[in-house]
Amino acid sequence: MLETGLVLGLTLIGIWDLRWLLFCRFPVNSRWFVYAGVVNRQLLMFSSLPTFYAETVIYHKDYDDASHDYDIALMKLKFPIQFSDTIRPVCLPRYNQEFPAGKKCWISGWGHSSSDASLQVFPLISTRWCNSSCMYNGSLTPRMMCAGYKDGKVDACQGDSGGPLVCEDVYAWHLMGVVSWGLGCAKANYPGVYTKVTEFLDWIYNVIEVRGATLSLLLHYIGSGLIGTSTPII
Repeated sequence: MLETGLVLGLTLIGIWDLRWLLFCRFPVNSRWFVYAGVVNRQLLMFSSLPTFYAETVIYHKDYDDASHDYDIALMKLKFPIQFSDTIRPVCLPRYNQEFPAGKKCWISGWGHSSSDASLQVFPLISTRWCNSSCMYNGSLTPRMMCAGYKDGKVDACQGDSGGPLVCEDVYAWHLMGVVSWGLGCAKANYPGVYTKVTEFLDWIYNVIEVRGATLSLLLHYIGSGLIGTSTPII
């Protein structure tokens, strides 16, 4: 969240340093702060909520404002976020990890998802179909992916930007996409477009220097259940 009142989604990623959040680029110079584990937006009115402040924000240097290519950013908090019943990190995907078209995944956010109520389950759409003349007609780059419903009605929308698209695999949730852009909200043949996280793993690891972590430390986090969760809590 920005002190201007604008709201974005962010995701706590399950690495050895639990101060890193992944989100999309947002070119506003303002002070960032984060609320974690808030499941009801009305709770933001209460000043007693624990607040986490950003130490640094890193945008991808190749971001293109016209195409939204390389729409990814990392935020490092000043202090780690403590886990609770509603706060857990999500696993980064494996290199080249893919899910088939039709796989039902989840998004999380406070955006205007529909005219009725927010529906969080979205099926993946093949890039070939999403990039066809029936949909985005070649506008997608290799660093993008699609999820949603071809007939529209429900979609990620304003306020969801930067939020996670997570898919379950072997009882763990993997961060496959970051809410990026789309043509309108919930329009037929224009599903949501997401930054494809697998295309940015090298960039993420280089920024957070996770390659310096020992294997034993990573195994400790996995074995203790701190990486991955059986429910999509973001």
